[in-house]
This record gives sequence, structure tokens and C-alpha cells, in this order.
Amino acid sequence: MPRISKPQDKQNAKITQNLDWNDFVSDIIMGKYALLIGSEVMLKKSSDCGYGDSTRSILDCIMEDLKATQVLGPDFRCDTFTELAIRCGRSDIREEIIRSLEDGPLKTYECLIEDMSEELTRLLRTKFFRVVMTTTFDPYLENLMRSIWGDNLRILNIYDDTNCDISANEQCSDEFDIKPTLYYICGKVNKRGKKFVASENDAIEVVARWFSNKAPKNFLSYLHTKGLISLGCKFDNWLFRFFWYILRAGDIVDSSLKDTVAIS
Repeated sequence: MPRISKPQDKQNAKITQNLDWNDFVSDIIMGKYALLIGSEVMLKKSSDCGYGDSTRSILDCIMEDLKATQVLGPDFRCDTFTELAIRCGRSDIREEIIRSLEDGPLKTYECLIEDMSEELTRLLRTKFFRVVMTTTFDPYLENLMRSIWGDNLRILNIYDDTNCDISANEQCSDEFDIKPTLYYICGKVNKRGKKFVASENDAIEVVARWFSNKAPKNFLSYLHTKGLISLGCKFDNWLFRFFWYILRAGDIVDSSLKDTVAIS
């Protein structure tokens, strides 16, 4: 049975209790939760889709490209972009990702909605989650959410200085007043010069940005009034634990809305 944990008393003690599914589902329907999605639940569980992990699928595709050009040996394997950069002696791994995902003659990877997890697709098509965040850099979620919300969808990106926050009057909006929003909390693949998290060094840089004066203060304030559901993010991953901390930290939590943690 999943568990929930929420601040309760003036001593900030945390009380853990069994999750009441009826209350949980009711709160989701009422828009009291934001959704945080990692790469591990993005795709269908097949070998050609990274066994469900979109980042793994893109990594496998790039390794195959490098093997085809004999940059890598036929038996080369690795599990992360950091490891790939180190073991093949390349400092331009982010450039390889951009080339694989951007439109153009060098594009080798298609982010198709039909490859996405059927469960995740059904969940988002309920339209119960108006605010969705992702730790991924690929456009899978964006493509799906655009098919659901159309031109009404707003895209925010921590690395976009002109479009990384919501307006001040949305901080305390009613449950369904906020515009449907997808937030790339680790950056997204974009035209050259844009940044996103691919390696561990990139992860350190994005952490520094979230702690700086460039962090989206209105957006964070809004999230502090919501429960947060995380799907496809490993709690033993330090970057995810950091984001969980920064998205839930602060003393401005509206206790009437259940500052609830639900991790799957």
C-alpha cells in the first residue's frame, strides 16, 4: 500500500498513515495535485523503447549511431550519458543528443506518441493534471500534451530566462484557473546553445540554477499549495531527491490542501 507523509503540527513532525484511495482520487480530480514525471515510465516496456525509459532509449540509439560510424566498438555498452562521454573520450555528448532529436538531415530518433506508455497516456488524457513537470529533456511529454491541450498548452523551461515562471496572479489561483503547463525542470533539447541535463556535470549546473535568483519563485510558490505525485523517478537518485526537497521546502505550505507525497 502506498504511503503518504505530510507536515502536521507546529513542531513540523511528520505523521505517516495509510493512503485513503477515495480521498486521494477525489483530490486528484479536484486539481489538488501537480505531476512530476521521470524518464522511466515514459515509454512502452519493449527493448526498442529502452524498456520504458525514454532516456535509455535515446542513449541506445546514439550508441548505435556511434557504432555505425566506428567511433565505438560493436560490443560497447554503458548505462548513462556521463559514462558514454568518459569511455569514448567525447565532450560533445549533448551535441550528439541534439543532432539525434532535432529536425534536420542528421535526426535519427523520433519521439512518437504511439511509443509512449499507454497508462501514462490515459492518465494525462483525463486532464486532471494542469501542471506537469518532467526531468527529461526529450519532447515525448510535450508532443502528447499538445495533442491533448492544443495551442492552450504553456511550455516553461528552467533555462529559458524569458519564459521560466508563471505570472504572480497565478500563484494563488483557484484549482482550475492556471493554464495547462508543462515544465522542463532540467531543461529541454532545443536549438544549439540551449542547455539541458544529460551528464552529472549538467545536473550540478541545473541545481545551482534552481538555487539562484533565476529560480521561478511564482511557480514554486504555486507548487507549495499542491500535493505532488512523482512517477518514474528513483528516490535513490540524488538529483530527484534535490528536486523533491526544493519543490516541497519552505514554510508557506497551505496545510488545508494536504502537502501529500505519493511516489510510484
